[in-house]
Amino acid sequence: MRFRQPVDPAQAQAADAPAPQGDAARRGRGRRTERQTHRPTASDADLRLLVETVQDYGIVLLDPDGNVASWNAGAQRIRGYEAAEVIGQPISRLYPAGDPAGPQLESLLQRARDEGRCVFEGWQLRKDGSRFWANVVITALRDDTGALRGYSEITRDRNDRRRLEEMLRSVVDHVVDGIITIDEHGTVESFNPAAERLFKLSRDQIIGRNVNELMPEPFRSGHDEYIRNYTQGGPAKIIGIGREVSGRRADGTTFPMELAVSEFQIASRRFFTGIVRDITQRKQLEHELRQRVDDLAEADRQKNDFLAMLAHELRNPLAPMRNAAHLMKMKGVTVGMAVQAREMLERQLEHLVRLVDDLLDVSRIVQGRIELRREPVDLALVVARAVETAHPVIEARGHRLALDFPERPIYVEGDLIRLAQVIANLLTNAAKYAERPGEICVSAQREAGHAVVRVRDTGIGIAPELLPRIFDLFVQGPQTLVRTQGGLGIGLTLVRRLVELHGGTVSVSSEGNG
Repeated sequence: MRFRQPVDPAQAQAADAPAPQGDAARRGRGRRTERQTHRPTASDADLRLLVETVQDYGIVLLDPDGNVASWNAGAQRIRGYEAAEVIGQPISRLYPAGDPAGPQLESLLQRARDEGRCVFEGWQLRKDGSRFWANVVITALRDDTGALRGYSEITRDRNDRRRLEEMLRSVVDHVVDGIITIDEHGTVESFNPAAERLFKLSRDQIIGRNVNELMPEPFRSGHDEYIRNYTQGGPAKIIGIGREVSGRRADGTTFPMELAVSEFQIASRRFFTGIVRDITQRKQLEHELRQRVDDLAEADRQKNDFLAMLAHELRNPLAPMRNAAHLMKMKGVTVGMAVQAREMLERQLEHLVRLVDDLLDVSRIVQGRIELRREPVDLALVVARAVETAHPVIEARGHRLALDFPERPIYVEGDLIRLAQVIANLLTNAAKYAERPGEICVSAQREAGHAVVRVRDTGIGIAPELLPRIFDLFVQGPQTLVRTQGGLGIGLTLVRRLVELHGGTVSVSSEGNG
């Protein structure tokens, strides 16, 4: 701003006079220069008025003995005392009994005398006894000779900031993510409770130590080098982004975690805050999801294989049935030819019915609609019924069947027909996949309160990768549609489901192919 000054008539007259020449002109230029460089200065009264009207800061002047010499409006607002109450009184009047800063007053003044300035921050009491978070700066005032003229005390009410800091600290202490602050050398400066739980370490155990103790290899060895490279102007590989890394707990175990890092600066020091989150559960869910996708893909593949097998299995009996029907319609068919055709129809029809029954059984079991007729059943009778069903397949392939049962009957609570179906499916499976001629053995015995039935065969063996899935629906060993064994791959699934419905278990063992 510029202020227009009153014009002195003598000056105005001089301005209208002719310009001086020579030395007079030079002297005149010098006088004008002095007038142009002169600036008005604020008086002590102006400064006192400015200080007294400040509202945000409490500004107090003390004499060398520590008595209050001046008291501004900000001090009155912050501490609650009027100027008349405190001027001429010792500064200790402002620190009544119970004031947390009171015991430190003498040492604060001494520090100001020794060092020229000291800072205190903490709780203080107002006149009405209420507390406020004070930021106090005490400065020693000296004259040109260095003699102490007194002190200035500038106080600021930081309640709002303190509440904000406490709120932020509360947030940091209660978030579920670990929050860790390190300096530019990798030294841990802060460690919130979530980080304590995450790494199984207390604050006291980790603060002041290097953060790489929380990292397994290969992150551990390269961390300090990365910080040095970054602080010297290198690329920011993790600043401001989230990355999946590994964390290391106090017990040495590791876990996957997500890390996001931000940088901040206090004075000339650089700090980094890392927010870490344990993503073990998320990784497990991702793995389960991938496994589920793989399982669905495998189920779809098995479904397609099953449909192809089903079409093939249904076509096998239908072709001879059609031929038999065509033969019986031909002229000149003898009785013997008709009998053969009828027997062929019966055999193929029985095979077709068995396929459809298996499909219906699986469907009823999957939907939980099958009902068991439970009664005490002798396992010897169960095996006898099963052998009767599987005997044609066993005999057709030339296998030997051996039975091994104890003299005392073994009774179980179950459905005779369904249990016989279980053993018959196992015998049929053994007969189909045993080398010709082979041996099949069925044994039963009591073991730890359970009835155990074993079916052994000298078969072609089962590959290790197939063993865990052998009882799954539609699972068979590798084979083309032109298969010699036949079947839909549901017989062993029926075995497991029916055994489980009876409260039992079924397992398989094999030393591998061959």
